[in-house]
Amino acid sequence: MNKLQLLITDIDGTLLNTQKQISKQTLDYLIHLQQNNVVIALCSGRIPAELQSLVNQLQLDKYGGYIIHTNGAGIINCKTLDSVNFSPLHLNEMQELTDLAKKNNLYTIVEYNDSYVVECSTFVQFKRILTKFFWPEWLRFKNPVLRQFRYMSTHSTRVADVITTINAPVNKLCFRGATRNVNKFEEYILAHNHTYNGFRLTTGCIEVNHASVSKGVAAKHLANMLNIPLENTVAFGDSANDHALLETIPNSVAMENADSTTKALAKYTTKSNDEDGIIYFLNEWNPINL
Repeated sequence: MNKLQLLITDIDGTLLNTQKQISKQTLDYLIHLQQNNVVIALCSGRIPAELQSLVNQLQLDKYGGYIIHTNGAGIINCKTLDSVNFSPLHLNEMQELTDLAKKNNLYTIVEYNDSYVVECSTFVQFKRILTKFFWPEWLRFKNPVLRQFRYMSTHSTRVADVITTINAPVNKLCFRGATRNVNKFEEYILAHNHTYNGFRLTTGCIEVNHASVSKGVAAKHLANMLNIPLENTVAFGDSANDHALLETIPNSVAMENADSTTKALAKYTTKSNDEDGIIYFLNEWNPINL
């Protein structure tokens, strides 16, 4: 019978429901698993600061859980705060990507020092002001582009040039803009996959890490570090930046709300993130043998 020792889960669209919350049922279940010596690792494109509230809810600091952050760029032990970091993007690579973004009328968001720095052109700054002061609240929440502008208006440092401001390697860059412009940018990333690993999150957004960085690489490293066989590991995901994770972990599970490509890569499919899909799968796969 399968023995669950390590559970790795994506956050948005997987652990969180459409209300951006962990349901009480799922929260109680995951805490119960930890009380039975199952290690839980949150695995997300988010930076560590954005994961802290979930760490607190799940009591990962108490039970010795982990976060795999920034699309697999690093691992943090929530109890000891020990960390492992993988290959960053260096200044010359950042310069190449930000120059390309400008040519394609995309704006650049950089993860730096567990926060975000946004390179703002005059046009982007104008759109920020519109978003913050003139767009109705209901429209901001309905439109994903406006939601992003609104979020970055209050959760980032805005600069004229990210290269001169940061002047250090970073884990991840994010580029946003019109779909046709992101398409052109993505073509370049795919043609240079020996250097970059791109994750298309939405039609208007792509995130880029170093080519050697992925959730799959980090997940395998964590399992080896804990001396847990991959056969005793289960991974859940729903979107493009979960593909390497689902391809690496034999017991891979796509949520019902995942896209068709993600489902095809996973060994199993479970119920949606609004139906406690994590609980549903584990009760079927490993009902008693913790």
